[in-house]
Amino acid sequence: MEALEALFGNCSQKLSALIQDEAAMILGVKEELGKLQRRMKRIDGALKKTGREGTEDAAWLNELRSILDEANDLFDDVRHEVTQKYSGARLLQDIIRKAGGSHGSAERVSDLLPILSRTLGGRRIFLVLDDVWRSTVWTDLLRNPLRNGAASGCVLATTRDQNVAMRMGAKHIHQVEKMTVDSGWELLCKKTYLEEDAQSLRSVGVQIVNKCGGLPLAIKVIAGVLTTKEKSRREWERVLKSHAWSMSELPEEFRGALYLSYHDLPPHLKQCFLSFCLYPEDDVHCIWDLRRMWVAEGFVEQEEGLTMEELAEQYYFELIRRSLLQPDPRHVDQRRCEVHDLLRSLGQYLSQGESYYGDSQSLDATAISKLRRLSIAEGREIVTIPAPETERLRLRTLLLTASPPRIEHSLFSRFPYLQVLLLNGKGIECIPDCVGNLIHLRLLDLDWTSISNLPDSIGLLKNLQTLNLQHCKFLNTLPRSITHLSSLRRLGLSGTPLRHVPEGIGRLQLINDLQGFIINADDSCNSERNSWDLEELKSLGQLRWLGLHILEGKRNANSMQPTDDTIDQVRTAAPPGNGAFVLANKAFLKELAVSCTPQTERAEVPPYTEEEISKIEDTFEKLHPPTCLERLWVENFYNQHIPSWMLSSSLGTYLPYLTYVNFIGLPLCPQLPPLGQLPHLRYLQIREALAIVTIGPELLGNGVGDGVHAAAAFPKLEFLFMIDMPNWEEWSLVGSETGKSSSCSLRVMPRLEELRVIYCPKLRALPKGLQQLRALRILQVERAHSLSVIEDFLFITELKIIKNDGMERISNLPALRKLTIWDNSALKCVDNLVALQYLELQDYSMKSLPEWLLRLAQQRAHLRDNNLELVMRCSAAIIQRCLKGGPDWPIIECFSRVSAYTEDRSAHLEYTKQSGCYRTNQ
Repeated sequence: MEALEALFGNCSQKLSALIQDEAAMILGVKEELGKLQRRMKRIDGALKKTGREGTEDAAWLNELRSILDEANDLFDDVRHEVTQKYSGARLLQDIIRKAGGSHGSAERVSDLLPILSRTLGGRRIFLVLDDVWRSTVWTDLLRNPLRNGAASGCVLATTRDQNVAMRMGAKHIHQVEKMTVDSGWELLCKKTYLEEDAQSLRSVGVQIVNKCGGLPLAIKVIAGVLTTKEKSRREWERVLKSHAWSMSELPEEFRGALYLSYHDLPPHLKQCFLSFCLYPEDDVHCIWDLRRMWVAEGFVEQEEGLTMEELAEQYYFELIRRSLLQPDPRHVDQRRCEVHDLLRSLGQYLSQGESYYGDSQSLDATAISKLRRLSIAEGREIVTIPAPETERLRLRTLLLTASPPRIEHSLFSRFPYLQVLLLNGKGIECIPDCVGNLIHLRLLDLDWTSISNLPDSIGLLKNLQTLNLQHCKFLNTLPRSITHLSSLRRLGLSGTPLRHVPEGIGRLQLINDLQGFIINADDSCNSERNSWDLEELKSLGQLRWLGLHILEGKRNANSMQPTDDTIDQVRTAAPPGNGAFVLANKAFLKELAVSCTPQTERAEVPPYTEEEISKIEDTFEKLHPPTCLERLWVENFYNQHIPSWMLSSSLGTYLPYLTYVNFIGLPLCPQLPPLGQLPHLRYLQIREALAIVTIGPELLGNGVGDGVHAAAAFPKLEFLFMIDMPNWEEWSLVGSETGKSSSCSLRVMPRLEELRVIYCPKLRALPKGLQQLRALRILQVERAHSLSVIEDFLFITELKIIKNDGMERISNLPALRKLTIWDNSALKCVDNLVALQYLELQDYSMKSLPEWLLRLAQQRAHLRDNNLELVMRCSAAIIQRCLKGGPDWPIIECFSRVSAYTEDRSAHLEYTKQSGCYRTNQ
């Protein structure tokens, strides 16, 4: 009986972890998991009663043990999403791989089934089939091999159709309840930014929520529609009464708010939205790929004052505003996004017959002949299109994102009307001459292929707007004919090791996006045309996005000078002169990236010499960007001095619109530019600045003033990341005065929200000025071994302290709600955290619970709202000490809730104070 209770405890602990998972935060699902948790508690009560009174019903106990065994076995967890048009072979391959097996070169279902049986044989598994559309995935494909392989465990399937679950033979079907009206109205108000108008619109808003059927996604997208309308009862009632709610010919899952959100789109946005049906589920989309695709497809109309690509970016952010795209939260600039699978399915339904994503072999010749857009997902040995080879198909778009070893030989000749052709993957080794016959082609994407050359016929593509040749590791030369591509707007060469480039790139005057443009720091080393002349950029007046790669010149290993040569000359900041800089006439340039070859890729030659560094510095001097620049990347900056245009006391005047700055790789430069003078900088990352020892007022500059308030350094900075600076010791925010008679002090980073200090082992202290920042909410300190104290940060709500050998005290953080401490063995004091709700402690080497943990728990015990949860990852020996009667139990019982487990989860402890729940397998 005790073993059964321990097994139950393990299941319950894992369920609790699942509830905290990000996926469960979707409103409605978390509530359902909570109900399941309460049901588990009732089982627990029954177990305890059985333990007290005894029972002779051994069958009941055995059945319960079997259920709990199945739920507990999450260690052999295999999760797979089953799409509407799933491939049996790919599904089997994924399950084998996720279960730790290998399918080798097997591609047929008949070959994969026995491999699956061997991989899972004798194991207890928890198989999750997510979003199942057809029951045959279980009845015809997976059921028999799992049974024949003697695998045991549990299968959990999620589906939108209850009939699918019934046909699969599910023993228990759990219906997820929908949102309440009040919760739905609250979500609608949040998404439509309702404040003072909320009460006057509540009655019609509640009716709209009711029409959404309690589905969060439906409420979000209908809120996206409402944000485009006037906040008035009349406009909201028009939405409520729209005929788009009652499109009875649609499948049930698309009716109502989802279709209305599509119906409300203007025509150009409808086309952009439908384009997402050509990509895999859960694919992450980048704004730079989408804008080029939409332009090539003809979805974007020319508008005065904007390029089509800039207009496409506006389309992208409008789809985000309407909640039809979901920004990737890992990227603060919202330039990566995902599409909800139900919205993607809606797009597939609305574009069926015209667009198709999946296995081309599943289509007949008639269906192929009607298609305009085809995206092939199947990784077969060879891609073929099922139609008579003599027939010329009217396909406009063809995407192969996972290219096979070979493609059909006639592929390029059978689609003469192609406008978009994307062939990605190392299986593509050759592009035939007949590609030049695709005279309608606007976008040709050959990224990550194994091609070693391009045919000269590429120059015949007079309508080509985008040519992508990035990360083609065998491509060393470009044909001269690419300079004949008079319509070219984008050329992508980043990551491709070119050794010969053609002269005349400056003739392509429509280019607005140029990445991987190679320049040589030593003009005398360009006799073999291994780079372009900077002068060729002068005629490219339409540039918006530019990426430059600086070569160091032709090397002779026998004439190298030592790397410890020093340059005594000190550059002085000077204002830019007229016509002195190559980029000065780029009136539209928004993004600039400049990089040098990192030392790690130069292993065959000695490190940079003094002469080379000097020439690289001279090259940077010529790259003064125009005032319109918004984003700047500098990578592998092997200069010993910051370019003078970055050091100017008028930096904020020269670059007033700069919002994102990334410095990645500053091995020689001991000083940072006065970036605090940039009036609109939102994001700053400094990474691998190996020569930085101190950071002080020079970073702040004189700040930005408006003539009324005190000047501010970094007035709009929200995100600051300082990463991998092994020699950085001091950081000061003591700024200069404004120079006015009032001598007002300089304000610093008044809008900073998140600060990360990672692998800065010599940094001794964080500036005291950070403690008073009212906007600062998230602080992460990792491997900063010389930092000993984090205290008096009055407004942060989340703190992560990870692997800091010298951290001794965390104190007086009155707003802190979440604290994460990993491997900080020197920590002695954690106190005055009155708002703390969640504490996560990880240390597999500790011999006993730290004393500060008891003092913290005792401090919190005197508070009226003592709701502090403790999650510990530790050794089995520590869990033994934390059991009832153990030496560390007095600490455990001070917390409202405790979850403790080992790295492999073989030992665990679960305790809830209010209910008295106590479970362990020890």
